[in-house]
Amino acid sequence: HREEADILLPSGSGDLQTATEELAHDLQRLGGREARLGMTLAGPHRDDPQFHVDGLDL
Repeated sequence: HREEADILLPSGSGDLQTATEELAHDLQRLGGREARLGMTLAGPHRDDPQFHVDGLDL
């Protein structure tokens, strides 16, 4: 039996164009603060994805 894996991202539009525009806006808005802090405050690495295998939340 082959397992089925899914990755669910946090709520959002689900639309790539909208997500790209939102990220660009966040990066522009937070750029100065990120430079001062020496860390990033926005981006997909800051999301909290959910991982599922055969419907079970890991």
